[in-house]
Amino acid sequence: MDMKSLNYFVHAAETLNFTKAAKECYISQTAISLSIAKMEEELGFMLFDRNNRSIRLTPAGRDFYEWACRTLHSYDQAVQSGRNIASGQTGLIRIGFSSTFEGLWFIPYMQEFRKRFSDVHMEQRIMEPDILVDALRNRDIDAVVAPPCEYLDDKNIAVQHLAHFPMILVMNKKHPLAKYDQVPTDTLHQQVGIVLNYQNAPKGGRHFLESCQQYGVHFKELRQLERLEVILLHLIDSFDVAFLPAIVANYLNDFLIARPLRGCDMRLTFSFCYLKSSRNPSLHALGTELQQKYAMLD
Repeated sequence: MDMKSLNYFVHAAETLNFTKAAKECYISQTAISLSIAKMEEELGFMLFDRNNRSIRLTPAGRDFYEWACRTLHSYDQAVQSGRNIASGQTGLIRIGFSSTFEGLWFIPYMQEFRKRFSDVHMEQRIMEPDILVDALRNRDIDAVVAPPCEYLDDKNIAVQHLAHFPMILVMNKKHPLAKYDQVPTDTLHQQVGIVLNYQNAPKGGRHFLESCQQYGVHFKELRQLERLEVILLHLIDSFDVAFLPAIVANYLNDFLIARPLRGCDMRLTFSFCYLKSSRNPSLHALGTELQQKYAMLD
């Protein structure tokens, strides 16, 4: 007995006419009669009372009809669910971020994706950069949104660039440099610069320092703090300046101000990184959406 045979039986039970049921199923009357006779033999009881003019369900047939309807409905649901999972329409994507502002920046893109893939659930996790790398390689997460330096040399990881943010200064509104619309780079050698901790991202840290050298960004002293929130709180009560990607300007309070550096085109890249061998259809659907949106960046 298979789903096709059950479907033939349900059509026959609902029409009480083998000829009509056969037409609805696009088979011959003989084929549907033989299918139901074989089913009755397998079940060990009659499904229909037959005479020369009509057929009707037996009591056992009526009970079996109810079960068959439920079974076919469950089967259709299972098939549709499987197709949704296979196509990425249903699933789970676990995304890791190395800092809060990367997560805040990426949220609108997750929301946009969910409009088309409403049954895909997303988990967001913030981890230290070195833990993030291991979590991706160990498949504890499906993807990472972060600066790509720690991932570019790994041939097993796909890297899609999402955005290149200009680097800006963030400071207390009472800071002397706040008077500039664009801060001259030669004023920075007198300032204590605050940046996000890159000790756990050695490749990214080297790239950052090399870029500072390239663009003439030299602070009197460079300090690293663990979290964006900690940096912003520190700036409220100090006259240090933070050197951060421009996206941070969207999250400043009334005590802080952002200023670009005059003539400095230093940028920080955010990328979407995932294992090439991942078999998560929802992840690949998200990757395709992002690739189409940000194709020009690569």
